[in-house]
Amino acid sequence: MPFTKDGREFEIKCVLTVVPKVDVEKFKGNREELAAAIDKYYSNQIWFDPKTKLRTSMVKHWGNDFAENARGIYFADDLRGIDKLHLLDDPCDFDWYHPKVLSERRIFIPSFKGIDWKSPEEAKRRARARTATSHALQNEEWNKSEFAWDADARSDVFGEIRHDPYLDMDKREYSAHLAETHPTLCTLTGKRTLVKRTPDATFALSTYKNDDRFPSHSYVFREDRLQRLLLHPKIGLIADPKWGHTNMVFPWAVYEAKGWSGDYKEARRQACAGAARYLKTLDHLARVPGPPSTSMRYQTETSLDFQVFAFTSFGSHWHVLVGCKHDRLPEQHAGVKGMSKTVTLFRSIWSGSISTDRKAWELLYLVDQIHHWAKTRFRDFVIQHLKPWHKYCDENYLFDWDTDDENSKAPQSRKRKRGLEDDREDLRLPKWCDLVEAPLRSKMLVKERESLRELLREREALRSRVGGVEEWETRLRIVKRTFPSDGRDDEVRFVN
Repeated sequence: MPFTKDGREFEIKCVLTVVPKVDVEKFKGNREELAAAIDKYYSNQIWFDPKTKLRTSMVKHWGNDFAENARGIYFADDLRGIDKLHLLDDPCDFDWYHPKVLSERRIFIPSFKGIDWKSPEEAKRRARARTATSHALQNEEWNKSEFAWDADARSDVFGEIRHDPYLDMDKREYSAHLAETHPTLCTLTGKRTLVKRTPDATFALSTYKNDDRFPSHSYVFREDRLQRLLLHPKIGLIADPKWGHTNMVFPWAVYEAKGWSGDYKEARRQACAGAARYLKTLDHLARVPGPPSTSMRYQTETSLDFQVFAFTSFGSHWHVLVGCKHDRLPEQHAGVKGMSKTVTLFRSIWSGSISTDRKAWELLYLVDQIHHWAKTRFRDFVIQHLKPWHKYCDENYLFDWDTDDENSKAPQSRKRKRGLEDDREDLRLPKWCDLVEAPLRSKMLVKERESLRELLREREALRSRVGGVEEWETRLRIVKRTFPSDGRDDEVRFVN
């Protein structure tokens, strides 16, 4: 038993180690030792326990991580327990909450299983890896800024994604209703602030207009239809991370870059914060369509199978993370005041420096697998869950705004019609518009008015085509929409 200087006994319950940030320019050691030091700082954290009295030194070193834990964002480093050749073959190995969290979902984890990087089939990827390594070594030698590292990542690592017409990537702003935390307790205060952040790259699904040159796109990604989901007061489905837009939707990955002078732990926090926001978007999509206050159930048993990836780079050193969302468990302080109701858990699945051809090839092989997952399994997940939302919108959109029966909900109906005919009249907007600034709200009013007018014109045109059938208000008997699984636009058939 240890003693204090005045002879009193005390018990050591826990030892916390503060790992210093690596100064790359002054570091003495080989590349392997540098990589190990970077990983050690990157993952140095302790998970927040709201029942523990925090000392000032703890808040100083881990306060930012504690605040993220209170918001429900957690990071864990699995690198020490991963076979370097196979990574994670079984989802059971991914999460130690498997019995409660992963038993009802499928999480995709890229792997090196069954691949030989020296095989002839890998020649093109090895050539891409040599290019990435060459650029990384040049940036290191000349101590280039974050811009150079970011530009090379976009072309050398993510270039194949950029050229995929079904996917999109951009330095895209996202909005979040951020929960505030106490400066010393690190728990939630109950207040929220609307914040805007811009990751170095966001990866999402591409959309198209009616006259787009990609006819194979699914109808669910038409901009005008997504805009109706966004603006309808009973739906308010936000698909684009930049509120008020529908250009790139349902993000599936995020990237944050830091040059050698940056803080790579901060890159990890920024990437996880953005990815957590994107998981909320996917969670909303997976629910049963309807107003936010009522759409609580998931659509199907597999609706929990959504996830996101996060990439971070510190110079030539990269990390690949995967994250999923679930309800906070008892061992994660569920029900404790000042803690979020849900948790987003991120795990590191790969780390390495692309200053060598082999490590660059490993990164490219993982990114290419994630690319294929995004344009197939993930995109199909979004399509299948968007269809019910579009169906709900088709069945309710005009009925909520217009009716031929002036005696039915007359005051409300006349007010809505005045809103369409008179720009000075207000239209109802979804609840998310209450959080935005006046200029954006005004733009949304204009967009909604234009959208409704266009839809009314389409309705009148369709009425004339079917001979002015009076049963329009029960249009499901007049028009039958079929939603092909091959991704083609709606096929409209008129029922006799």
